[in-house]
Amino acid sequence: MLKRRIIIRVDANAEIGLGHLTRCLALASMVMNEYIVAIAIQKPSQDVLKKCHEITNDIIFMPETGNYVQDVSELIKHCKKGNVVILDGYHFKTEYQAAIKKEGFKLVCIDDQPSFHFVADAIINHNPAIKKSDYSAEPYTKIYVGLSYALLRKEFLVAAHEKREIDNVDTAFICFGGSDPFNITQKALIACLDSKLFAKINVVTGSAYIFGDLLSKFSSQSQGISLYNNVSPAEMVSLLKESQIAICPSSSVALEVFCVGLNLVTGYYADNQKSISEFILANRLGFMIGDLGLVSIEEIKNAVLTEVKERHFFRQKEYMKGVGTSKIKGIFDSLEGSYGTTYGSASA
Repeated sequence: MLKRRIIIRVDANAEIGLGHLTRCLALASMVMNEYIVAIAIQKPSQDVLKKCHEITNDIIFMPETGNYVQDVSELIKHCKKGNVVILDGYHFKTEYQAAIKKEGFKLVCIDDQPSFHFVADAIINHNPAIKKSDYSAEPYTKIYVGLSYALLRKEFLVAAHEKREIDNVDTAFICFGGSDPFNITQKALIACLDSKLFAKINVVTGSAYIFGDLLSKFSSQSQGISLYNNVSPAEMVSLLKESQIAICPSSSVALEVFCVGLNLVTGYYADNQKSISEFILANRLGFMIGDLGLVSIEEIKNAVLTEVKERHFFRQKEYMKGVGTSKIKGIFDSLEGSYGTTYGSASA
């Protein structure tokens, strides 16, 4: 039986970060045994391209443009009958989706912030604070929300089902995603040093992090700081297991932390992180300190001093028990039906 082809349209750079790409690659790894995966992307850096090639050699180099009418027209040229299109990005709005649906292709949107009308066949949102009723969508659109639909790489899925115990706290973990445009990483590092709690501090930055030289110069003045850049999923899990407390945003990084289980100091610096922060606070899964762009070093230090006394890591592991590949595969299995319904015809 011939495999169906999935085309993932996603972008990644220093401005928008790497989170959209990371979760798309995680999804691709979940379904690649059943589907042929292609990635359509504008102007990828060498590091981004390397990440894509770890999953597939089928890369569609989209022309660089901010005109998404032109963008979707170009994408459709690469789609063939029977293809499934996946969109992940805030600029793939209703009109973009409708153009794909009118061509008769099945469409899945990965989303974390319902802010416009969706005409996709399916929406995947791992944000545990979002409800299906938060979405404006077509009657045929199936909406899948919650942590059981988390798009995580296999190393984290394995870790989510392993036992975890923390007795002594002597190692901190800091990661603010692939870009960290406000360099909150360094602020968190200073707070950890000021706390005088840690013999070792593991700091992970991404390929789009632009403050590397500044961070290296600062770190060279203190003992016990280990800097890592653009690590593999296996390395990320290893560093998390070595650590007992994490300082990170309420993004996909926090869900990766949940899989391993660490006490957590978190907050937000982007709108799509606010609701997850509130969920973490409401369910006692970590210490939420609010807007990370505004919080002081002293406030981060005090949060760390408080959080090391908690056992939030245990509650996190409980919440991640349902993660795995089966539910994600089930979404795509459900798309195997008729290709007759297109937005703009019977459903309009």
